[in-house]
Amino acid sequence: MNAKREVHTVRVIDTSHERKTAPNFLKHIEDTLKMLGQDWNIIVVAFTSDASGESRAARIALLEKYPWLIVLDCYAHQVNLVIGDYLGSGSRILAIADDAEELISWLRRRTLVLARIREVQAANGKSFFAIIRPVATRWTSHYLAFKRLLELQPTLTAILASDRVSGGETTFMAGIKGSAAKAKARQMLALIEDGAFWHSLNRIKLHLEPFAIAVNLAQAAHCRLDQVLLIFGFLYHRFSRLPSDIDDEESSSAVLKSLEDRWSKADQSVFVAAVILNPIYRLAPFALI
Repeated sequence: MNAKREVHTVRVIDTSHERKTAPNFLKHIEDTLKMLGQDWNIIVVAFTSDASGESRAARIALLEKYPWLIVLDCYAHQVNLVIGDYLGSGSRILAIADDAEELISWLRRRTLVLARIREVQAANGKSFFAIIRPVATRWTSHYLAFKRLLELQPTLTAILASDRVSGGETTFMAGIKGSAAKAKARQMLALIEDGAFWHSLNRIKLHLEPFAIAVNLAQAAHCRLDQVLLIFGFLYHRFSRLPSDIDDEESSSAVLKSLEDRWSKADQSVFVAAVILNPIYRLAPFALI
């Protein structure tokens, strides 16, 4: 339960012995609502859950039985799905994302390279930056992983330059055996030295940055209805007006369509009312509509 911007655990149920179905979930929801009313003297005005199929079915059934209740999807998950639509848009620039993930995976396996990175960073008086691997089901991790890789670019370039000055074998090739492994290493070295790769990766990072902000807001336990609508408006405005140096029509169109689709399925009047009733905003966010 969320009240006065604080989360309170009111009931924990062991469901390990039962099937995870919508009817079973609905029963637990109803039992908890009844308990809150009878034992806590609390009137619940809104309910939300994760975005799984069974949870969605339970929410639909709950709204049918209690039409006065505000029943909401998880909007942190909805924003993550928009990120998924962005990454899956097929834009040519996003081919760089695959190259970046490949480089990240390769660097994480190269213990000698990781040790050299730590050495160079320590020599420059910097803390060690770990290489972050993006996780497919946590789309915001792509932003963090690409941001970290960009932060490591000067270190990687410095290692290459130092190795060439010394005239010995580069750290990136040390200990590698087999023609296939050496070919892979040369491919990764070419990426590290490719200015166009880093430029495109920076564009992707700048595209993902608004999503990282949005998810951090939407996943908060005290996220409000008005904030959800403002988040959607912020993302729509951002991708409708990307600066020319980072604009990409194909991926932007995918984001805008995804936002429109998800907004069309929302209980729009509840979100609009929440913004209007906020004395800070009232009608101001709708002035340009």
